Amino acid sequence: MTLPKGTLLGSGNALVLSISDITVEQGETIKIEIADPTGFTITPSFLEVVINRLVPVPPSITTTSLVEGTVGETYSQTLTTDSDATITWSIDSGSLPTGLALDTDTGVISGTPSTIGIFTFNATATNDTGSDTMPFTIVVTTSSSGNGGGRSTGNITYPPSTKDPIIVEIDPEPMSENGKPLLDLENHSAYMVGYPDGTLRPNNHITRAETASVFFRLLTQTSRENMQSTINSYPDVNTGDWFMEAVSTLSKGNIFLGYPDGTFNPNGNITRAEFASITARFATSPTVGASTPFTDISGHWAEENIKKAYALGYISGYPNGTFNPDAPITRAEVASLMNNVLNRHVNSEDDMLEGMITFPDNTSDAWYYYAVQEATNSHGYIRKEDNKNETWSAL
Repeated sequence: MTLPKGTLLGSGNALVLSISDITVEQGETIKIEIADPTGFTITPSFLEVVINRLVPVPPSITTTSLVEGTVGETYSQTLTTDSDATITWSIDSGSLPTGLALDTDTGVISGTPSTIGIFTFNATATNDTGSDTMPFTIVVTTSSSGNGGGRSTGNITYPPSTKDPIIVEIDPEPMSENGKPLLDLENHSAYMVGYPDGTLRPNNHITRAETASVFFRLLTQTSRENMQSTINSYPDVNTGDWFMEAVSTLSKGNIFLGYPDGTFNPNGNITRAEFASITARFATSPTVGASTPFTDISGHWAEENIKKAYALGYISGYPNGTFNPDAPITRAEVASLMNNVLNRHVNSEDDMLEGMITFPDNTSDAWYYYAVQEATNSHGYIRKEDNKNETWSAL
């Protein structure tokens, strides 16, 4: 750059240099040499300039989860980012619940849900410099009353992952004499539902947080009210987490326990041993001297709970004589085990009703077929003479 002859650079004179075609980083120092082509000495002979500039960056989505919705009730949640720049929002995959829409300018998801289910989708925030994508789940349930003489809790609490939302009808019952919370053994309401695509995915696993929600909603109303808590000591279960109340309540009742390092690991898959232990802690019947045929539980931390659950008829093992305690439990196994705990059994097509909910991946030849149908359909029932199996009387 050449200055006009006679230009003076002093305290009252400003010079603006336009620099282009170079790459510099924030905070970097560049050196500009000053020279006279005639050979005249200039002091100082160079300038050092520190580059301070506003560097635009892509947005980062700060919303981590979305609250549940209820069919027929107004819903509104706002997606947020850490960017001050103008953001454009979009849904890149999956779908919002029927009746909800995303405002692409504000990030507000609003409307009135019209369909129950679990809806997963990827939301993307974009500005002039890039974008960020985050997976979300919205669970929608109904607040209307169901069949069987109970009343609906009116909510499903499930998240980020797409697992088992629960709709349970609960009648008031007293706490047990030893102070343990009680499960609702009277009303046969659905405690497992399928996915928006109509499948059940019986071989999928279930997380510890989802398991806590299952048991929390299957508590009798009195037990849940007496044990209700929103306080816990787990560093990974925080206010605002969809599972926080369920985990806090069941931990207060000594039904659900954390790990030696103090964590709860809510998103970890629950194992067969952990699930069996939870059912054993609900039991009020003594099982002194219980034993099992399982060859792989000796010395296991859950050995006594597994023996108790087996003695009560809750659990069974595999044909090779093992229980496989550390394997993650499947949705089909949960249905079978929970029906044993709740004494809910149907074992014939003739004892079920036309119009019941069915799933293409729960076929009548599957070992878990009847257990899944029992778990996914709210119904009235008549107990048979064997005091185990039942005939459905109404859906």
